[in-house]
Amino acid sequence: MKKIIYLLSLVTVFILGSCSDDLPKASWDICQVGTLNATAQDEKVLLEWAPMQGATPTGYLVNWTPEVATYEGGSAELDAKTTSYTITGLVNKVTYTITIQAIYGNQRSMISTTKARPVSDTEPFKVWSTDMPNGGMVKTANAVFSSDGNTFYLPSAGATGDVTAFDAMTGTVKWTAAIPKTTYGGGVAVGKDGTLYQALATQPCMLSIAMEHRSGHTLQELPTRIWTVSLL
Repeated sequence: MKKIIYLLSLVTVFILGSCSDDLPKASWDICQVGTLNATAQDEKVLLEWAPMQGATPTGYLVNWTPEVATYEGGSAELDAKTTSYTITGLVNKVTYTITIQAIYGNQRSMISTTKARPVSDTEPFKVWSTDMPNGGMVKTANAVFSSDGNTFYLPSAGATGDVTAFDAMTGTVKWTAAIPKTTYGGGVAVGKDGTLYQALATQPCMLSIAMEHRSGHTLQELPTRIWTVSLL
């Protein structure tokens, strides 16, 4: 009886040992990928990476999981020579969590993680939105940019004829300038030097406003009326 129990114990140890050797294991002791970048495209994501300097992985394992459970994720095992992979068949406007592990024989590195949100090539991608500070409607159909491209100006349809300067990257308001007793007639133009030209609706006049000026060697923004000319 003791012999039988002993033999069964040996068989159990052998089976467990064999399974343990065959299963890939995540380890802190082996190198993750050195860099990882994800570029969102139309229904796909381009994944690019590089191995850690001096590391010699035998392959890579990529996994992707959508934040919406009703959509499918996936995985791909790639060879060691591959340093980029396009994940296709994704759903636009859904954020995916993407992980990659370097494979070293029967072991895996700890995961490196990034996120990406595919978006249609033909669909406008809204970076930010903001309201006019004075609550008035925007009269012009196009944004007028400063000469350096960092600021754009929108005239309001309000009775004061406000012009608001916005940071082009963040949408935050830099300043709002009111031109007394003036209502903008819609449509603006900007000169090569950054000067804003606006026709008045209350009078047959053209208004010129300097939206930036130099103070010493520094370019500063300050709305200043340069001139008004009668169109009659």
